Amino acid sequence: MIAGAVDAVLAAHNIRRRYGELLVLDGISLELGRREVVSVLGPSGCGKSTLLHILAGLDRPEEGAVYLEGRDITGHAGAVSYQQQKDLLLPWLTIVDNVGLALELSGTKRRRARDVAEESLEEFGLAGFGRHYPHQLSGGMRQRAALLRTHLYSRSVMLLDEPFGALDTITRGMMHDWLLDLLRRIETSVLLVTHDVEEAILLADRVIVLSPAPSRIVESVDIAIPRPRDGETVLSEEFRRYKANLVHALSPNLHGGGQ
Repeated sequence: MIAGAVDAVLAAHNIRRRYGELLVLDGISLELGRREVVSVLGPSGCGKSTLLHILAGLDRPEEGAVYLEGRDITGHAGAVSYQQQKDLLLPWLTIVDNVGLALELSGTKRRRARDVAEESLEEFGLAGFGRHYPHQLSGGMRQRAALLRTHLYSRSVMLLDEPFGALDTITRGMMHDWLLDLLRRIETSVLLVTHDVEEAILLADRVIVLSPAPSRIVESVDIAIPRPRDGETVLSEEFRRYKANLVHALSPNLHGGGQ
């Protein structure tokens, strides 16, 4: 067990993953604290999604380990919740049944799962839409439903892989405001992979920057901008400084990454 693993909600130590001759992740170690939001930035193809797959237990590293509350969960799927880039709502189920499915998969009886899902809709801005089907909802509302399902599956940790990447600019901004408000009210820790530097700064307590493959952590920046944050935050001088520093850290020429 690694030092600090018990104190962190989620911890990864020295994660290495290779596909054939290509080394993708080269010794990634990170921790996610209780109620902390951490954004992960990196160039395309650096292994961000691979890292999330390993943290979620869907893939096993060649070296290293993943801990949840100090318990080794390496290669064990289902210990934390994971929302991939698409919302993956089942089109033949209503929203309340899509959301309740997360609880059913974790062993809750269907009637109780539906009741809990129904009770949770209002907090996620979905009151009155439980009997609707996914195709009847806007893109933003579908993402809220997917996030609620993710939250109910595991309230302690959510892994989010570019959850707003497919949304238009206006809807994306609205979702940022909504998520910032939600995270003030729920007790969960979030690891968010994104390619958007502004999104990373706006949402996170800390931003981790990965190098091109073979990926290593090249920066870990605490975001000291006071909360609550909103759309005006991105206009501040402090925000612009963080953005300039992170864009600089993402430069492929800085750290000798790439194949």
